[in-house]
Amino acid sequence: MAPQTGRESFGIVLLEAMACGAPVVAANLRAFLDVLTDDEGLVGHTFRVGNSASASRAMLRSLSEPRDLRLERGRALAANYDWSVIGPQVVAMYTVAGQNYATSRGIKNRELKGH
Repeated sequence: MAPQTGRESFGIVLLEAMACGAPVVAANLRAFLDVLTDDEGLVGHTFRVGNSASASRAMLRSLSEPRDLRLERGRALAANYDWSVIGPQVVAMYTVAGQNYATSRGIKNRELKGH
């Protein structure tokens, strides 16, 4: 359960739970909704931020469904954020940023690499 009430920029705790095959119940923060959504919709259950009755209903819904109903979708969704996927994207972004910096400063590629 992720009952946060705000200031979440990303739902890594949700991804970790899904990667482990755990069902997810989370506040309906934008960051959480983004992480919990695949092509078929929500992979977990959500509730209104700060509303304990809504949270209770979401937990009961999660507990009442078969455990494996969202398991594979959750694992597949979490796999999209594995470092083997994200790492090359991060490196590519830093490469572009370095090239843009060099271009804006008139630095040649050889100088940027420290040669």
